[in-house]
Amino acid sequence: MHRPTLYFLSRVGKLAEFAPSAGVAIPLLGGRRWLAVLGSVGQPRDRNPAACYGLYDPAQNTLTFIRVAYDVASAARKIRESSLPAVLAARLEQGY
Repeated sequence: MHRPTLYFLSRVGKLAEFAPSAGVAIPLLGGRRWLAVLGSVGQPRDRNPAACYGLYDPAQNTLTFIRVAYDVASAARKIRESSLPAVLAARLEQGY
């Protein structure tokens, strides 16, 4: 999946998911198992074409999802010029 999401498994085995907000540090509480899906650079699925990555701070035990804008129009144009499927360019432009 290309959708930024944070999943965790509690001590009693309950699975939950969390939709992070860009730029907000998330404390990774002890006693839980964590799985982060950081999103993507290109081919987004969350209606946001900006690149997404995660920044882990081991000193604070936090994870921050970061968004970075890039030239989507240029990337979409290059996809079309390369004769790749048009849906790939449209997905960049629309964010899903």
